[in-house]
Amino acid sequence: MKNTIMIPVTASTLTRTLAVGCLWALALGTQHAFAQRIIRIIDGAPSMTLYRPGSMDDVDGDGKDDIFMYGSSAAAFAGSHVVAFSSQSFVPLWTQAVNTIGNVVGTCRTAESVVLGDFDGDGFDDVAVGCPGVGGLSEVFVLDGRTGSEITRVTYPACCFGHFLGAPGDVNGDGYADLIVSTFFEQRVFLGPSGQFAYAIPGSEDSGLGAGGVGDIDMDGADDFVLGWGSTGVVDLHSGRTGALLGSTCVFPNGCGGVYGFEPIGLGDINGDQIPDFAVSAHNVLIPASNGGVGLIRMISGADLSTIHEVTGRPELSPESCREFLGQSLGGGHDLNGDGINDVVATGGDPFCFHSGIAISGRTGQILARVRPQIHGGELELSHPVHSDLFIDSATTLSDVDGDGYDDWAVTNSRAGFGGVLSGRVIILAGEPGDVEHVCDSVPQSLGAAARIYFYDAISVGTRGLEVHVEEAIPDSVALLLYGHRAPPVPFGDGVLCIDPQSAVRYGGPVRIGSNGSLTKSVDWGDSTLSQGAGAWAVGSSWTIQAVFRDPGAASGFNTTDAVEATFN
Repeated sequence: MKNTIMIPVTASTLTRTLAVGCLWALALGTQHAFAQRIIRIIDGAPSMTLYRPGSMDDVDGDGKDDIFMYGSSAAAFAGSHVVAFSSQSFVPLWTQAVNTIGNVVGTCRTAESVVLGDFDGDGFDDVAVGCPGVGGLSEVFVLDGRTGSEITRVTYPACCFGHFLGAPGDVNGDGYADLIVSTFFEQRVFLGPSGQFAYAIPGSEDSGLGAGGVGDIDMDGADDFVLGWGSTGVVDLHSGRTGALLGSTCVFPNGCGGVYGFEPIGLGDINGDQIPDFAVSAHNVLIPASNGGVGLIRMISGADLSTIHEVTGRPELSPESCREFLGQSLGGGHDLNGDGINDVVATGGDPFCFHSGIAISGRTGQILARVRPQIHGGELELSHPVHSDLFIDSATTLSDVDGDGYDDWAVTNSRAGFGGVLSGRVIILAGEPGDVEHVCDSVPQSLGAAARIYFYDAISVGTRGLEVHVEEAIPDSVALLLYGHRAPPVPFGDGVLCIDPQSAVRYGGPVRIGSNGSLTKSVDWGDSTLSQGAGAWAVGSSWTIQAVFRDPGAASGFNTTDAVEATFN
């Protein structure tokens, strides 16, 4: 095993190294265990299909927000349950069987639900539960968050009414939370506390597949909301007070599709313009055109619907060449890394392979964490020897469960069988500090472009799949990757060095730059440079990384990328 050696970086040393132009073949090494900490695992009872928890106000009076869970849309059992849990003892506070309170007895196929906010004005969050009928009447129940008892219900003579629900906030400014229910060709808005119908917003081709409150964007004193229209791929922003269309966006400038707008999530203000923003996904989008099913997540400005951050899935997520379908489930609205900005969580995975769950920084768009099933080298035990399924089918954010000052998140497998057939399993994961910051600009290289460097995938120590990417460097050249402590930029060759030379570590040897001016280097957590000594990429450590590349057209013969600083979790 070699030791990590920090040597002062000089222009002459790097020029000699880059001039050699050789490549080092790096072994993959032994990948470390995942760093993501599991707080709690909750298994449901037989046929309960616990699915997608959400935070709700403190019901049991212990000073901590509690957790609401409900049945999976994949369940085909009448009488799906919804449950409120204490976030500290994880003891059920109340349970409600949907078919015991509704008229769709024996035909209620699902309990798709959402935490609404305070619908009845008692100071506590309430919840809505959908009960789509198989062949006729469908119902949506609004339940008291403290007791699970019915506040009101709305009905509709359509089979899919209630399969998708949204929490728009207070759309008319009267102090009560309201409700959106999707059905074929339209989405319908109902008002708290009575459930009075307010208005319907028609769609063009199919049922609405997503609705989410985003806060007061048009500054009229009432909350506004985003609607996603399924396979048409249109995302519409509407005034809550009037229902008027405020703006629309598609996944591409020249076309829609890709299931864009599935499960829109309000994030609050993530870009500092004092206007709320939101996130949407398109899990079947073609990016690039040859990679159908890669998927993407976008965080979008509420001010002008421009893209703040975009995260795309992987064309190949595993040795089985599974495409990621990123964004099949989307959650957000809590601050996982403690930077004061709400973050996003999501799931992705090929239906014929496996799923993973990821957490994404709302401030930078960096993937913070990724979790996978144990059978695919991850940390999540999702496969039961009798009743098993490897899907991670939802991800949500939660208020701080473990009291460490960071909000947390959860992933679920509604088909897991640890508690019996389709009992479901919920795994609550710890939020942790960490992110990647852009800290230094680059100087354009001799062909005119400014080279940049960034990390792709999770910055959790030991997580498989983390890569260092360089773009806009000199095509068919070579580069060195350096990391160390951040320092003020100083001239270096024809670029700038943003790393303290006394702390600089060279990660590997020269790396070939492709004909498109880019390179990708997989991070090998088994490499002793990263795992041992003063230069180790350890949990909580912060390192600035930068690439130096050969530039024959430059006066000095080399240039630099910009620099980013990663704090690993």
